[in-house]
Amino acid sequence: MTLARVDDQDPVQVALQTRINLHDTMLHSGALVDISSRLALMDNEFATIDTTLAGYRRRRNALVSACACPPELLSCIFRSLAALEPNYYPDPADYPAVVKGELRPRLGWIKVAHVCHAWRTAACADGQLWSTITPSLGMACSIRMLQLSRNYPLSLDVHLCYNGWALEDSAHASQDVLSKAEVDIQRLLRLQILCDADAGWVLNNMCKESAPQ
Repeated sequence: MTLARVDDQDPVQVALQTRINLHDTMLHSGALVDISSRLALMDNEFATIDTTLAGYRRRRNALVSACACPPELLSCIFRSLAALEPNYYPDPADYPAVVKGELRPRLGWIKVAHVCHAWRTAACADGQLWSTITPSLGMACSIRMLQLSRNYPLSLDVHLCYNGWALEDSAHASQDVLSKAEVDIQRLLRLQILCDADAGWVLNNMCKESAPQ
């Protein structure tokens, strides 16, 4: 078997090619007959490589001016962006389309947390940025937003639309989010519920239930 030749001046390529050659040798020698075991081994190595590369990119980004901004400055910028691009639909003209499901859940300013590690760290450290909770992004995301909001007053945005079992889940989203995160109801400053005609009965049932303690 002929092994691939690599440039000795490129240590990264050498390391990766060495590992590739090892897997090729194992394949031809029959050392790993069980395909599932071989796949599991390679997947674990891919995960390790991805983690290592993430740390490498983090150090590379630290050399970029935009990523090296002080967290306090980034926080001010993100708050201004949140006012311009909230993570919900603030225009009442959009409400019918939101209730009908014609508009996708809105990330808004939260997209900055996907740019780099430094921006994500700065965003997660500012509780005010996460004080508007949108259960439409998913329960796990809502719980995380509540955790990041710390002790800031909360604004909860809930959409009710007739969609089978999803309707009941959505109807109790505000109560579920608050109870699962063990949040004091006194933190709730604003509650907005968008409801279509088919879901009106669910809203009526919610109004008859006891308020959270």
